[in-house]
Amino acid sequence: MKHFTFRLPVKKYIQKYLTTLYGETIQANMDTDIGFVVLNTLASRIEGKVSRGYNKQFENINLGQITFIVPFHYYYLTKKELSVHTSILLNRYFENRFEEDFVRYIQLVDLGGWGKYKKAIEGFAKLYNIEMEEDISFDGLKKMEYRQRKKNLEISLRRLSPIADMFSHSVA
Repeated sequence: MKHFTFRLPVKKYIQKYLTTLYGETIQANMDTDIGFVVLNTLASRIEGKVSRGYNKQFENINLGQITFIVPFHYYYLTKKELSVHTSILLNRYFENRFEEDFVRYIQLVDLGGWGKYKKAIEGFAKLYNIEMEEDISFDGLKKMEYRQRKKNLEISLRRLSPIADMFSHSVA
């Protein structure tokens, strides 16, 4: 089966995370979640403003790369080159997925009572072959977990609040 490849620049810890999960090269086809996201992002014609500090990311020489293998019959559906905007969208997706898995791991360790917070962070890094202070700092992971946990708490509080309708408020 014919295919084409493309390389996506990503942060080192994201590269190690994805490599541990999927291997050195990732098959992008519609049968997997990651393939579905990658193919739809490549096929998207939406271009927008670069935000959240990502425009400087690709100037960094310390980036890793992930190689994707895409079946050739998707070539006509995709853009013919990997734009900065497409790279940013894919990087956001992978970073968000990393953060969600990271927070889920920390919560499982906390619920299980298997260890301390610092050991949980170090355990996650060891699980995905991430070298602390080289790929990402301990403080960076700690802040990432705090922000994601706070965001998840706000979302759950919104779900638990009573549904407001026009009859539930009293007129003063």
